[in-house]
Amino acid sequence: MPSLSLNVGLNNGRKLPFGGGAAPSGLSVASTNSIIVQYTAYNKTLNKVNDVYGYNISYGPEEEFEDRVGFDIGVLGRWEHQVQGGLVSFNPSSDSTTIPTSGWSPSITITAA
Repeated sequence: MPSLSLNVGLNNGRKLPFGGGAAPSGLSVASTNSIIVQYTAYNKTLNKVNDVYGYNISYGPEEEFEDRVGFDIGVLGRWEHQVQGGLVSFNPSSDSTTIPTSGWSPSITITAA
């Protein structure tokens, strides 16, 4: 006797999405010693000092970094770009091993030096 099969699976005939999206673009903290940060009328090369990227200035110990891209795990847990202590741009990435090169708000460009 022939059998009747409805061939209805758990996905109702639709293809299931497998695999992840594109890998986030970024620079490895371990292998990047200098980065270039650009936004309107600003272009600075920042050097890594104790896993923080900054532009060293010489007018006071309390102002060790004029600019920096740092990872703030304690308070915000995201990448931030700051100028003289004021937040300039942030990125929602919480991956401390990779400096994000896209997704900054407001928009900035970060490249390896």
